[in-house]
Amino acid sequence: MQFEARGKLPPEQMAELTGRILEAAPLGILVYDGNGDCVLANEKAARTVGATQAQLLAQNFNRIASWQVSGLLGEARLCLDRGERRHSLIHVTTTFGREIWIDCRLVPLGTVEERHVLLLFEDVTERKRAQAEAAAHQRTIEAVNSLFREALACSTPMEVGRRFIDIAKDVTASRLGWLCELDAQGRVKSALLDPDAREMCRMVGGEPIDDGRLDRSSEQMACGRMPPGILRRALALGRTQIVNRPDQHAERLGFPEGHVAIDNLLLVPLRRGETAFGLLALANKAGRFRDEDALALEALAAAYVEVRDRRESDARVAFMAKELAWSNEDLELFASVASHDLREPLRKVLVFGERLSRELGESLGPAGADFLARMTQAAGRMRTLVDGLLEYSRAGSAPTRPSSVDMDALLRGVVADLEVPLGECGGTVELEACPPVLGDPVQVRQIFQNLIENSIRHRRVGRPPEIRVTSGIDGASVAIEVSDNGIGFDEAEGEKIFLPFYRSPSGTSPGTGLGLAVVRRLVGRNGGRIRARGIPGQGAVFSLVLPLAPDDLEETR
Repeated sequence: MQFEARGKLPPEQMAELTGRILEAAPLGILVYDGNGDCVLANEKAARTVGATQAQLLAQNFNRIASWQVSGLLGEARLCLDRGERRHSLIHVTTTFGREIWIDCRLVPLGTVEERHVLLLFEDVTERKRAQAEAAAHQRTIEAVNSLFREALACSTPMEVGRRFIDIAKDVTASRLGWLCELDAQGRVKSALLDPDAREMCRMVGGEPIDDGRLDRSSEQMACGRMPPGILRRALALGRTQIVNRPDQHAERLGFPEGHVAIDNLLLVPLRRGETAFGLLALANKAGRFRDEDALALEALAAAYVEVRDRRESDARVAFMAKELAWSNEDLELFASVASHDLREPLRKVLVFGERLSRELGESLGPAGADFLARMTQAAGRMRTLVDGLLEYSRAGSAPTRPSSVDMDALLRGVVADLEVPLGECGGTVELEACPPVLGDPVQVRQIFQNLIENSIRHRRVGRPPEIRVTSGIDGASVAIEVSDNGIGFDEAEGEKIFLPFYRSPSGTSPGTGLGLAVVRRLVGRNGGRIRARGIPGQGAVFSLVLPLAPDDLEETR
């Protein structure tokens, strides 16, 4: 290759210009002769490898260890012997202690008699580090996704823990994995050891231990004990620890005789908030654990804790659902027992009381007739209470069969059914058009029958009840209000009136105190909510929200 300049420069000026060009070059430039001696080195080359130009000029590439280990020596020989250009990307620790990635280009120079090789190289360490970080980040994302995905197929928390260990080992290329959780005293409550580690920990020099020292599994041996020293320290600090030379660590591992040698350790606490409640320990990675291993495992551990807590929460919900199902079965059984074992004796008391009054009433005398009347009244109240309890229990246990409910027709039917009590007190019910709701028709009817009956029952003395039902669409719901001009209630009673057997101090009318409790239960079972507000002496308003029927929901969009 020849360089041409406009006009001729004296040799001294040309040499000076060439030197300036070499020093200004963004690449490291080295020239070696056929024997391997360095004959030229620019400042960039010296800075890149951590040397001075004089140190580089004193080198012979045949005696540079990093050239031999990286294969660069062979590439240089091919360049000299064959006159071929060569290109290599190598990772080396230079003679001067710098660990770098360099992109090298070898170019043959000179003639056969006077051979030289030009080495042009660029430090790409930061680029490789960024690529490695991006790749590690991608592996971490894939590992976390894998854990979430595989956890769905696991039927027990132990299976989730084993998959966590397996994925953690794969991400870090570790040979051993151990997972533990602690009790309130800091002792191991539960432990998991991956199968490979369990077998390795039962071997001494490649032979199984058969003297009984490790007959119990490592998980069993660990439970109830404090974690070994190094592990305990990581838990106490609450942060990830890399121990690449555990034999030189101030804390001992404390493993029993026969345990496989531990070459290095990565310890990642399992954290919930600021509290470490467990630990993942990985060991015997080929080479050394690095910061990128720690970062990946911290992300994976956080995902595991989320999966674990979610599984525990799901298990609690499932258990509560079973308990609720058992409770509903008990309620249904109670309803059956109450229906037969309570109502039938009460019916007989009432029947025989009426017969006694009819056939022997005159012979009982005034006192006897009074006793008989009290008895039959008490039995009647008891029957009403039993009927109310049955209604309340069925409101919580009866299956809900949702469908589109024509509220206009339903409300007209409720008013028609209550025609007699309304007529007796001179009450009126004003109904506005109401959108259809999604719910169980029988249960929705019971809701509004109880509410209107409640307004009739709690009317003011000498004032006919005026009841009004209004409604409107609110997003995907129907908001309905049932208002009256009755005795009302104090604002502080807004929640209490829905409790079973609650009777307002301002109320004097008969009742079981279960009607509104049934209403709240049925509203909740149909996906709605209810609240009440009142003013003493002026009336009450019950505000319900129920799901809008699907057909009408589509029309509103």
